[in-house]
Amino acid sequence: MTTKKFIEIELVHGLTACTKRQIATAKALGLSRPRDKKVHPDNAASRGAAKKIEHLVKITEVVSK
Repeated sequence: MTTKKFIEIELVHGLTACTKRQIATAKALGLSRPRDKKVHPDNAASRGAAKKIEHLVKITEVVSK
């Protein structure tokens, strides 16, 4: 039985004072307002996008069966 790893990304700060690139990254992750949460597969692309805006988000690992 394989388990799939996911990461839950929550936007904890607003996007008001952010650069256009940071806003675009947040939108690409599906985050637009504070307290928005999205679940993404745990891969290099998702982790890299979250790392670009790590000062704005909280990342939690989720394991699914």
